Amino acid sequence: MANKKISQLNSVGAAVGVKAADLLPIASGAGSTYKTAKASAQQIQNFVLNPMNVDNGSVIGFTGSEHIIFKKTNWDNASTSVADNPYLQVRLSDGRLITGSGIAAATSASDNMGNCTATQDVKMQAFSITGCGNIGFGNNNTIGGLDRSRVFNSDGNGTDLQLLAYRDLQLSGNRHIDVNAQALDLSNTPISGNVSIENGNLNFPAAQGHITVDDVIYRKRAYNFSPKDVGSSATNIDWSLGNVQHAELNAATRAYTFSNDVNGQTVTMYIHNTHGGEGTATFNVSAGTTVYWGGEYENQAPKIAQNKTNLYTFVKIDDKIWASAVTGYNL
Repeated sequence: MANKKISQLNSVGAAVGVKAADLLPIASGAGSTYKTAKASAQQIQNFVLNPMNVDNGSVIGFTGSEHIIFKKTNWDNASTSVADNPYLQVRLSDGRLITGSGIAAATSASDNMGNCTATQDVKMQAFSITGCGNIGFGNNNTIGGLDRSRVFNSDGNGTDLQLLAYRDLQLSGNRHIDVNAQALDLSNTPISGNVSIENGNLNFPAAQGHITVDDVIYRKRAYNFSPKDVGSSATNIDWSLGNVQHAELNAATRAYTFSNDVNGQTVTMYIHNTHGGEGTATFNVSAGTTVYWGGEYENQAPKIAQNKTNLYTFVKIDDKIWASAVTGYNL
């Protein structure tokens, strides 16, 4: 065996059947002087995995063009505890195995970690999330993608942020909700329901805008500059519907009843007589408040001449309604 060439000892075939206890011939030496010796397969294995300290310490280095395979048929299941079963990573700079969380930086633009799904809360611990595109909410698969409620930078570069609720959006706080901006634009969003301003004022600076309303109610006093038509047969004069009203008298007499009248309110109305003769309109309040007329009307409502119109003014002061009239308009 000692006379065999080294090149004839470089393979192990199935017929040989080398085991850990078997001896193999080796040649070693320095320079051009070589000597043959015998070594066990176990010794050769130990030498390969534990090389001599020839460079910068005792380092196990796996090199070559073949794969490195860890083969085992009874692996344990993975654990989420990094302390008990840490993940292994290969550091790209020097090829060392290191422990970590199992999430590494992308190696290319196409390696984006896939479609990750969290199984528990993500706790940032005061760290930031930067460079976000869209953040969608909900697990309703019938609503496609980010068409659900979402937060996203609508301009694509992060300068504009849009908060969109698929149905209803609620803003609440234990104290205040502060909105700081150059302007609040509600031109496409009407306010529905009541608006209450406490401990503050509603200001409209001069030459910067105006308020346009159909109805303004201040301390239950109604102001409506669109005349309310009572009609030709109704008898109820509802003061809450506005302070300008009119009616048609198509009968010899008709008794009108005031409702929803409050102190300080004024109602101006006219009644046009379409009856074939002189007509009489009387006024009272369902709650029993008296309507007072001046002596020039003989303390009662003046009559309305045929095809004429009377103009009335009613003012409620101290639970009394004070009335006056200008008669005989030719309308």
